[in-house]
Amino acid sequence: MLIIKSFLKRPAKNIDNLAAVTRAPYDFFIDIDDAEEIKKISKQLNRDNLDGVLTIEYNGNYFLDFTAWDEIETLFFYFFNLLEELKKKDTAYLYFPSTSIKVELTRMPNHLVHVSFSNGKRTAFVIPEIEFVKTLLDEIHHFFTTGLANFNLTGTRYTLGLDHVKKLRAMYALDDA
Repeated sequence: MLIIKSFLKRPAKNIDNLAAVTRAPYDFFIDIDDAEEIKKISKQLNRDNLDGVLTIEYNGNYFLDFTAWDEIETLFFYFFNLLEELKKKDTAYLYFPSTSIKVELTRMPNHLVHVSFSNGKRTAFVIPEIEFVKTLLDEIHHFFTTGLANFNLTGTRYTLGLDHVKKLRAMYALDDA
């Protein structure tokens, strides 16, 4: 089972020890669905450079965890470009906006995609392409709609993000539900 979730970095928590993040990730990050906690820190958020993390777990194994944080809205637009590129070619990759983390997608036979992550170590899994694309787009859509509705993160980026999700859902022939 594929689980992709978004979290915002707590603005007052500097990260200088990845082991501490691994031990206690919720000391450093807030689930975007935790509206009460986000309201508490809303005034501290840097709306021009919103740090967060996109966790990717597949069959109980984390491939992106809380140690892979970055500027989350920009990262989502990089994922949009990645999915557009994959639709045109059989392989596509991205680097996170501010780090050396690489994500690579490679089409395989039987409508599968090889999803690879490089961040000092290389990890990968194989999954039906549509499952990966749909789950990713659903979470990005959730992030942008939650941002608009629950914590007053407004602006063109959110509208553009939702437009990109809609465009990619059509490109991959996914329903808009």
